[in-house]
Amino acid sequence: MKNDIKFYNQPSADREDWYRLVVPGDEADPFIEHTWSYRNADGSMEMNSGRACIPISDFLSKEYPKEAKAHFRKLLATMAPGESYPYSEPE
Repeated sequence: MKNDIKFYNQPSADREDWYRLVVPGDEADPFIEHTWSYRNADGSMEMNSGRACIPISDFLSKEYPKEAKAHFRKLLATMAPGESYPYSEPE
């Protein structure tokens, strides 16, 4: 069973990005899942969407949004040692 918590969403008129902490239930390492949906700047309905699984160390050390990293660090601060899924995501 996989547990995940959305910790950052960056909506705008032509794009949306979501970041989640994913804790796989199969003893695999936790990772960051980035999903996105972008509309072409010319206003056409063509969409670019996708999903990427990012190792936590890469997420923190590479060029990802500073705000997303700050929200991730806040999430980690709420987790007790050894706790993998501290609370349910609010509806």
